[in-house]
This record gives sequence, structure tokens and C-alpha cells, in this order.
Amino acid sequence: MRNLKIFSKLYFSHTFVGLVAILALSATFYILFSNALTQRTLDQLSSVNILKKELVENYLLKSQQNLEALQLENKFLKIYQDVVNHPSPEQLQHNVDLIDIEHLCTFYNFKNLHVFDTHHNQL
Repeated sequence: MRNLKIFSKLYFSHTFVGLVAILALSATFYILFSNALTQRTLDQLSSVNILKKELVENYLLKSQQNLEALQLENKFLKIYQDVVNHPSPEQLQHNVDLIDIEHLCTFYNFKNLHVFDTHHNQL
């Protein structure tokens, strides 16, 4: 280093100080921003999770309300009484209540539907 001119010595010392400062700042900003970015990603994922949970809950609640509304219409009781009276298959095919229940099963993609009376007997 003694053989170098003063300009070269100053150039190398300033370059070294500048590189050390840039590396220190880069490491500091990386640590700060990586934690912030990770936290923001977790917050977004948790909000999406909460939103999906609420959507599923709302769908199930709406389905329950629709089924309770059908219960009030006594469609199930009419179908049960029709089946107990042993109507012909042609009469069952033209039964409006039974057609409504089939449409309900198709709409909600139910595989089957079990209906119980107030004494927990399956209709």
C-alpha cells in the first residue's frame, strides 16, 4: 500500500467504506422488510380464511332456512300422506310437492333426503 499514490489510497478507502455501508444497509433493510412481508402475507391469508369460513357458514345457514321454510309449507307431510295412501306411480310422478322436493335435491346436490316428524320417526 506504500507504493500507491494518495489518489489511489483515497479511492480504495472510500470505496471500501461505501461498500461496507451499502452491505450494512442492505442487510438491515432485508431483515426489516422480510419480516414485514411475511407478516403481511400471513394477514392476507388469514383474512381469506375468515372470508371463506363466513361464506360457508352463510351458505349452510341459507340452506337450513330454505329447508325450514319448506317444512312450514307441509310439503313433506303431504308427500308422506300420499305415499302412505299407496297411490299409483303415475299419480306420484304428477305430484307437485314431490317434484319440488326432487328439484330441491338437484339444486343443493343432495344425494338423499331424510325427513323426520316431531317424534324423530323417519317419514
